[in-house]
Amino acid sequence: MFTKSHDWRRWSGPRAEITAAIGLASEVLEQLSGVPSTTAVRITYSNQLTETLSDPGALDRTHFTDLRSIEDVWIDVKTDFAQWRLRARERDERAIDRRSDPEVGDRAPMSEPSSPAISAVSFRLGKDRIRAMQVSVEGSDRTSVEGLMGRLVAALNRSTEGPSNFSSEWVWVALFPFAIVALLLASYVVHAFNFAPIDGRYEWQEIVIPILSVAATICLFASTVWVFPKLELLDSGTRSRFRRFRALIFSGLGAIVAGIIATAVYAAML
Repeated sequence: MFTKSHDWRRWSGPRAEITAAIGLASEVLEQLSGVPSTTAVRITYSNQLTETLSDPGALDRTHFTDLRSIEDVWIDVKTDFAQWRLRARERDERAIDRRSDPEVGDRAPMSEPSSPAISAVSFRLGKDRIRAMQVSVEGSDRTSVEGLMGRLVAALNRSTEGPSNFSSEWVWVALFPFAIVALLLASYVVHAFNFAPIDGRYEWQEIVIPILSVAATICLFASTVWVFPKLELLDSGTRSRFRRFRALIFSGLGAIVAGIIATAVYAAML
């Protein structure tokens, strides 16, 4: 038995892409096994409410106002082994009927069917997990397992927003040294540019400016974590935080550049 997994430290994209990946997994499992697959979906919300369904399109039917409150999603797509074994036994019986000797009339014992090429596909999504999303494919045929995993990764990467390897944990780890550097740099700037008189006493500039620099560093790191949430499920036509923030930055820069140009033109006309 082979198992292959792929992880995303961060995932932001349309929920329809996850539903499409579930549909792809179900289609491949049905093609390889010849029987319908089963899908189990478990959605946990921020108020500890858990919803369990057997509908592959359950995530698409979740109200868009509930998307932000989703904490984790577990999806399991499996071959219906009861039907698969029944089909396998029926095929064995037909093959035995064709090979049986009518004079003897005895049938050879049926062997237990082996595992299908791909037996299960699982999707694990969560805001509080180390990985925002993990996809695993399990089966008895290595080529089929790796092939399906490649198709699923391509489908889920197709519409992702922002970096998928971003880790908010490392942002907070890096905050402390950057805050120390900002504090020391601000203290140096205060004295280098004579923002505070040198009289042997601490002036308010020597206290306020370093504190403001540390606060600005914390706000910068916090905004980075906010712009790139670990898991962001989007409705169709909805922009991610990254795209909204980027549009805001570009609009602000455009306004600043336009103001500078307008000021320069006005000054030239005087």
